[in-house]
Amino acid sequence: MKPNIPPNAATLLDGLRQDLQGLPMYQDSRWSLGVENHKHLELDAIGELHLKGSKAPVRWGVEIKARSLEPREAELLGARLAEMKIEQQLDGMLVLAPYVSEAAAESLERRGIGYWDASGNCRIWSTALYIERKGFPNR
Repeated sequence: MKPNIPPNAATLLDGLRQDLQGLPMYQDSRWSLGVENHKHLELDAIGELHLKGSKAPVRWGVEIKARSLEPREAELLGARLAEMKIEQQLDGMLVLAPYVSEAAAESLERRGIGYWDASGNCRIWSTALYIERKGFPNR
C-alpha cells in the first residue's frame, strides 16, 4: 500500500486477508464485500475464516472505514457493533480502517470489538483465535 493514499474497502480487506494467511493455523477465508449483499445486517462485509483442525468456520461481521478511526467514533460504533454481534450470532466483529488510534482501539476492546488497520495494528479474537499487534505508527 502506498503511503498517504487512502485505501478503499477492497484494499483494506485484502490487507487483512494477507495478514491472516500468514498464520500457521490458517486454512482458508471467504469474504463477501458489498452493502447490497448485507443490507439487512448493516455491515460492509461478512467473513468466514477456516482454521486448520476446526470443523466450523469463524464468522465475523466487518465494518470498513475510509478514514482513520478516532475515539469518539469508535465508542459509538463499538456500541452498535456489539449489539449486532449478538443479534446476528456472529463469532466476532471487526473494524477495518487505514489507522486506529490507541484510544479508539481501547474503546472498541471494551465493547468486545476487534480491529485491524493498514499500519499493522490489530486485535482480533474469537473462541478459536487471538491476535494482537500494537505500536505501529500511522503511515
